[in-house]
Amino acid sequence: MAFQKQVNKSQALGSAGQISKAFHNYCNTFSAVATDENVCVGCFVQAGDKDGEVKGASGQAITANILGVVVKDKYISSAGTEAVHIYRKGDNVTIINAGNVFIECESVATAGQYVFLKDDNGALAFDDTSTLADHTYTGWRVSVGNAAPYADDGIIEITTANA
Repeated sequence: MAFQKQVNKSQALGSAGQISKAFHNYCNTFSAVATDENVCVGCFVQAGDKDGEVKGASGQAITANILGVVVKDKYISSAGTEAVHIYRKGDNVTIINAGNVFIECESVATAGQYVFLKDDNGALAFDDTSTLADHTYTGWRVSVGNAAPYADDGIIEITTANA
């Protein structure tokens, strides 16, 4: 049994991969099959080699179109892996490509910024303009950031509205 390692002063907005607006709002999801073990909850995915397949984009080189963010919609067994949010190759996943969703980031993001992935390693980046050298625009913008008085990292909300 693991002990709690951190205590926050305030409750998080939500958890990575959680849709932040109800399904009756503008929201679109689709199902796909994970083709590698880099597909994780709350992370971006890119098109796989075949129709209906996706591969990880967050933390990976960007080689195809960014399709959206993996939604937290079912229990994932932690058997055989330390990261309980990673899907196995061949698992069915749900992707949100329009609407609002929470993701986790390790840098400051402010409302209105554009969300990018670095081309060579898939690292998250944010900028005030829709183009950023050596980065791929994801089609999403920050709707609720984590700048002061919030933490320098943590959960943010992103949206395709006005993206």
